[in-house]
Amino acid sequence: MSEVNGENRLGDAEEVKKGRLDADADIYQNRETLTPTENIKRLSKKDRWYYFKDYYLKAIIIVTCFLLVTIYVFYTLAKNKEDEELFVGYVDCLYDTLAADTILEEFAEHIDMRYTNDDFAADSFFSTWTDNQWLTDYVDRGQLDVLILDEQMYKAYAARNVFLDLSKYINVEEYSDYIVYAPNYEGKDTPTAFQCDSIKIYSTQTGEEVPAYIAVLQKSSQIERGVEYLKFATTFEYEYETEETSEKK
Repeated sequence: MSEVNGENRLGDAEEVKKGRLDADADIYQNRETLTPTENIKRLSKKDRWYYFKDYYLKAIIIVTCFLLVTIYVFYTLAKNKEDEELFVGYVDCLYDTLAADTILEEFAEHIDMRYTNDDFAADSFFSTWTDNQWLTDYVDRGQLDVLILDEQMYKAYAARNVFLDLSKYINVEEYSDYIVYAPNYEGKDTPTAFQCDSIKIYSTQTGEEVPAYIAVLQKSSQIERGVEYLKFATTFEYEYETEETSEKK
């Protein structure tokens, strides 16, 4: 009985051996090793679409949206823009738009020029990516003349040495009550701004009034006019709305 079983096992082993292929068989020698790209090419159109949708579509949409926004911003910034007679930027603060327009209108009259919204402009810039791009571009191109900021933002921009040294344009002693100093690139305290109560700004966080710092930019295309605006601000009078005046209305 054991001999019969042994013969059966030998026979089975021979059959298994016959069913196996040698390592150098043609099927192994001719087998293709496909790259991922080649595998994708062999898919049907429908399967290719599903593969693309699952692995690439979302990322492409996100990148495309980002590029479109970036292109739009820089295209808008790059468009030819006529120089205003004076362009004032309020940085990261709230302000009375009527007062801002009024001081520009009265300033235009002060320098014997006709006031228009196109020539004498005021705009706000907040701490957003887009506004920062606008502001940086305007400053670099010399298209922005005056900045009005709170103390924190003034110190931040003063550290970048973007403000005009007022000592070269005004009698410092005459305006000593308004002048604010900041270190220049050599570390020397330099008069670079005015602080006066005639222009009021408010915190974006609390809405409370904060001191306004007014500075002319070094690259301004209207430096002399910007300096004159600072001087005029010290004499500007405007009845800002308060809780009492609001209640009377």
